[in-house]
Amino acid sequence: MEGFIKSGKGFSFDVETAIKVCRQAGEQYYDYALFLAEKNQQHDWYMRIEIEDVGNYERALNYIARLEFTEAENNLKKYGKALVNELPVATTNLLKQLCTGAWKRFPTERVLKAKPEEFVHIYVQQKSQLLEFLEHMVKAEPDSSSLVYNTLLELYLHREKTEKLEVAGERERRAERALELLKSPNATFNIDQALILAQMHDFRAGILHLYEKARLYRQILQYYMDQNEYDHVIETCNDHGKIRAVPYAYT
Repeated sequence: MEGFIKSGKGFSFDVETAIKVCRQAGEQYYDYALFLAEKNQQHDWYMRIEIEDVGNYERALNYIARLEFTEAENNLKKYGKALVNELPVATTNLLKQLCTGAWKRFPTERVLKAKPEEFVHIYVQQKSQLLEFLEHMVKAEPDSSSLVYNTLLELYLHREKTEKLEVAGERERRAERALELLKSPNATFNIDQALILAQMHDFRAGILHLYEKARLYRQILQYYMDQNEYDHVIETCNDHGKIRAVPYAYT
């Protein structure tokens, strides 16, 4: 069997059929199926067998790392969730290459970039790793999409009660990062969505910054009124004197 498959001399057979037969024959024949898939560049079959049958995620990821850009992108989209759950750091490192133009496995290969927002969904169970991935993207690719920026903002503001967030002021640090992100001159937020996120999480500094950025001065006044912060109401009126006075009823 091994000689027949690996020699390939003097025999003619349908490769896909041979892969299927070896796969169905059981685990003792998986290596033959993998050999045929790799030799004949049947990338999808290789990945299916390695992940679904053998369960060797590291070898599967190493295989993707050797592929040209389009094949690597397609396989990471298809198997990325399984890979990032098993190998979060290594998979994220490959995605960083794929999304920043650093993926070039062959001399003639064009420099291409995948869209990071198309991989956000694979991190559904790996929020901390998604945070690292998106932080890397906005630094390496400041013109990333609004979905990247808004998702990163949401991660900063998300107040899931985990031990990590409770230790050593992690929430405060994330709030600081969120405000820095909002103030970044390169950020391409969808302001309406960012404002909804800030309001959902009662992110005071972010709400006021976004109101200011959008020139929503009446909303700033109303915000301070709702908080009974009348010193800030007067300060806002002084800073934005052109706001036409609006009568408020005090009780």
